[in-house]
Amino acid sequence: MNNNSTSSLLSQIQQLQSQRKTGRLRLSKRDGTDINLFFEGGTLVHAQHGWTFGVPAFQEASKWHDYETNFTSGIPTPLRSINPGDISDIASVASDNSSKYEVPKQLTGYFYAEKHTTTDLSTLEVDVLAHANGNSFEDLLIQTQQNPTTLAATIKQLTQKRLLSIEQSPCTPEQLKALRLRKKEVKAKGLLGMFSKKNIELTDLEFKVYDVLNGAVSLWDIHLNLGLAREQVWEAYTALKKRDLVENLA
Repeated sequence: MNNNSTSSLLSQIQQLQSQRKTGRLRLSKRDGTDINLFFEGGTLVHAQHGWTFGVPAFQEASKWHDYETNFTSGIPTPLRSINPGDISDIASVASDNSSKYEVPKQLTGYFYAEKHTTTDLSTLEVDVLAHANGNSFEDLLIQTQQNPTTLAATIKQLTQKRLLSIEQSPCTPEQLKALRLRKKEVKAKGLLGMFSKKNIELTDLEFKVYDVLNGAVSLWDIHLNLGLAREQVWEAYTALKKRDLVENLA
């Protein structure tokens, strides 16, 4: 069967759902590239495109044109990368890939990677975890160079796997203790010389925090030693980080 639009793919999926089919729907291009969608009782439970799995793989399928599809009944899914709650997300992804993406409320905050030994991760999942060090959704968009829908789906997968956590406040004691900063080396002589050369202006708060960074103290230590609120310390750190003036040694 030939397909050349997202709507025709959705139509096939809806047909498989209504008939409660179990098996594999394979999308194949002439160059040999394919995407496999697995169904159990009409429910889409897994999507795979190379080493990309789940909603991101389906999102890629929704962009394809000029491909052939073949459904083989009875083939069991090798794993489950899509949960029942993802189905509505998939429909919205496939129905309009070009629409403006509004970040869901559950994705507003600051992301942190959890310690893990998992190796069965997609390239994008690894990339997200590598950049999830207190960054927001908008930050991750820039650093991973992904479209919003794909990134949101990947974050959802990682949170379900308990590999990624999100905090509404980035300045908990644990997070401040995890950042032990030092000043980045700059060729200009002296602190004021550096700021003058780089045309950098810092507030009194930012300068106060920057001045005590030596690689031996954490942001938590600075919070205690300078008597600053946690929010103030984090605000100063964020400003210094954006100017690429500090690096974390922890």
